[in-house]
Amino acid sequence: MKTDARVRYTKKVIQEHFTKLLSKKTLDKITVKSICDAAEINRTTFYKYYTDVYDLMQQIEDETLIGLHELMEVTNSKNIEDILEVVLGAILKQKEYFMLLFYKQDIHSFNEKLILLCYQTKQLEISNSLSSASVREQEWFYYFLAQGSSSILDCWVQGGMKDDPCMVSRFISERYYQLLGR
Repeated sequence: MKTDARVRYTKKVIQEHFTKLLSKKTLDKITVKSICDAAEINRTTFYKYYTDVYDLMQQIEDETLIGLHELMEVTNSKNIEDILEVVLGAILKQKEYFMLLFYKQDIHSFNEKLILLCYQTKQLEISNSLSSASVREQEWFYYFLAQGSSSILDCWVQGGMKDDPCMVSRFISERYYQLLGR
């Protein structure tokens, strides 16, 4: 079912003003009232779409991850380097927005969710490559790789995204294939 244009507009306004507030304050310091005042809407309108500030943040993250997943799908590549390059390029294009998602939160870990999303497409390959390992060991390998990749991504973002996304994606994918023994 398609969302009404007015609903999309209202949610967009709420989200834009929320991200502006997020650039100035941490998530736990932002109130529904401050969002409503900035967006010039009443609280009833806010609560029509979101239960609280954390729900708003979660919905923004989910929508962003869905968009990035769709981008991965149209990449038409099973190569982890190609997938990461597309994702990192998209992040770089909206640098300020993604820096907020990565660092202006107290309880969320967007970068970990993103890395896990990237590797979901590779889980079967890991399973096939590590067929002699137990299911639990394959799971450990998966999380070991995801956490390392998440740390690299974290370092890239904290460094102001100055390194070329191709270089970062190549480095991660080379470690990935090294660990798989390829």
